[in-house]
Amino acid sequence: MIYEKSCGIIPFRRTEEGLEYLLLHSGMVRNPDAAWEFPKGSMEEGESEEETALREVMEEVCLEGIQL
Repeated sequence: MIYEKSCGIIPFRRTEEGLEYLLLHSGMVRNPDAAWEFPKGSMEEGESEEETALREVMEEVCLEGIQL
């Protein structure tokens, strides 16, 4: 069995109507059985879980200035 750790976040924002969540359509990139997912990815050497999650959001959807 191969063990791999992924880190991600559930991005959301508050609006007058309530909360809005960001979901990504994965297509065939990672898992052909998964249609929607939150931004996530594998840790790189020397990264913390938080650093990994923030890097993945930046790489996948170009969002900066996220508050955890």
